Amino acid sequence: MILKRGCTEMEMTAGPSDQYELTEEQMQVEALVYECINTDIVNRSQPPHAVDYVHARWIEYAYQWGDPTVFEFLEDGRAPFPDLVTYHDMKGASDAQG
Repeated sequence: MILKRGCTEMEMTAGPSDQYELTEEQMQVEALVYECINTDIVNRSQPPHAVDYVHARWIEYAYQWGDPTVFEFLEDGRAPFPDLVTYHDMKGASDAQG
């Protein structure tokens, strides 16, 4: 919920509402409204699973681009993916074919 002193159209015409001259009556009305709103229960943070997901994507991206600091963020310090099996750099491969 957003508490405003006026609609968007009014602010476009009369200027920003934080610059209005408030009457004593208006201040009393705002005080009554604030008494009815519990601002302590508003939680605007992301849920933990969403934060974990974003962090995992960051780690994958950093690893993909060879960022060595990625290992500081992994629990066991191991690569997030197993090493690839390659055959193009095997020593003696040409000897075995001959």
